[in-house]
Amino acid sequence: MYENIYGAKNHRVESTESFVPVIKQCFNEGGVHLVDSPVDYLKNTKTLIDELKEKVYVI
Repeated sequence: MYENIYGAKNHRVESTESFVPVIKQCFNEGGVHLVDSPVDYLKNTKTLIDELKEKVYVI
């Protein structure tokens, strides 16, 4: 991994619950950290299209 060449540490967030502990660990250790956080685009579609459509009023 390229981040290791430059002295950075890499982390992968596997769940919502593990996000805050990983971020705290990064701050406590100091230095440069790369946090990989996968995104479920199916949920984004639900939130950004379906739920937003319900809140928008057509004039």
